[in-house]
Amino acid sequence: ADGMAMSSRNMRLDEHSRKNATAMYQSLQFLMTNVQPGETISFIQEATDQLFKAGFDSIDYVSIADATSLEPVNVWDGKMPIVALIAAFIGGVRLIDNLPLHP
Repeated sequence: ADGMAMSSRNMRLDEHSRKNATAMYQSLQFLMTNVQPGETISFIQEATDQLFKAGFDSIDYVSIADATSLEPVNVWDGKMPIVALIAAFIGGVRLIDNLPLHP
């Protein structure tokens, strides 16, 4: 209901971390709404900044990738199916999530 992935890891978060962890879904939503053809780095950087501002301890990756191969996409042609991928730590718990950006 709050946008968090359904995972047993989320049960290990304290109340404060759980509230702030919803920024992961918000960052994925940002990417889905804003990604445009061309270079992807500025979108990835903004999503990363959002996570740090929300209190994430560290970020393993924020990536826009080919939806089939999961290879990072640095320049998107606007047609290739892509997915956003995030793995980050908050409250000592590693959370992962993804969201298709373009069918």
